[in-house]
Amino acid sequence: MSLLREGTWCAMCALVVFASHVAAGPYPAVANRPSFIAVGDGLTESAFSSEHMGWGLLLQQKYVRKADIINRGYGGFFTSWFTDYMLGSLFNVGNPTLGILFLGVKDSLTPAVSGSHYISAQQFGVNVQRIMDAGKKAGIAKFLIITPPPVCEACKGSSPKPWDRENSHTTQYVQQLQQLASRNGAAFLDIFNAWQADPNWHNKLLLPDKLHLSPYGNEVLFNAIVKTLESKFPELAPSGQALNWPLMDVISKDDPAAAFNKVVMNPSRVAGGCGSTSVKRWNQGRSRA
Repeated sequence: MSLLREGTWCAMCALVVFASHVAAGPYPAVANRPSFIAVGDGLTESAFSSEHMGWGLLLQQKYVRKADIINRGYGGFFTSWFTDYMLGSLFNVGNPTLGILFLGVKDSLTPAVSGSHYISAQQFGVNVQRIMDAGKKAGIAKFLIITPPPVCEACKGSSPKPWDRENSHTTQYVQQLQQLASRNGAAFLDIFNAWQADPNWHNKLLLPDKLHLSPYGNEVLFNAIVKTLESKFPELAPSGQALNWPLMDVISKDDPAAAFNKVVMNPSRVAGGCGSTSVKRWNQGRSRA
């Protein structure tokens, strides 16, 4: 399947996702929606572009009227730039709830290429922890950590230039992320190892530059993110989120207050949040009515 056909297919899927989402309203509507902040480098910045149907864009469509998916991706940035200059504003958004950290592609450049900018795996781990601590200080209680994708070493060919990335080197950064996820109770999405299970992964999941994600690669990552949230943080999965304000089909033009007065003004006051058992029981009773 060509990238063009894959992109068209992804766009059609996104429209279906959008349409099916808006039609669903499983829980009491809420006045304030949560913010999910995606922090990363170029693979995050480009994730919100429609050119290749980025995974961030797909998340935004999946969470329409349920959560704000905010792009904090900066192409070419090292984690030291985040920690040295950006922590004060990185998570400065309304109702920060989930941090999605997709870091390590830039930091895992080999020393021969990165030179004075080289960041060791150990320092990378320290930097990511500082980013998480800044998120916690802003009010974020849950994190999803995504590893960098694997390196297509076969794509180097016979070029005499130093190879800027190596899987044996990137593995050290992946291990740091796994340890951070374990220590902080974060969800962990290991695409570095999972994607290598397919020997043709680089042709399917990457663009011709063999670094950025193809439309299909974005779709695969998007589906993995949703699946991971459903497993680790079901209350933050799309199915666990309440709609932000009621749908128009439940609002009477003669008595709109009847619908708006049922809106939960502060979701945290519902025991366990919007995905809690109490809210699900409310929905079950509503479906039987």
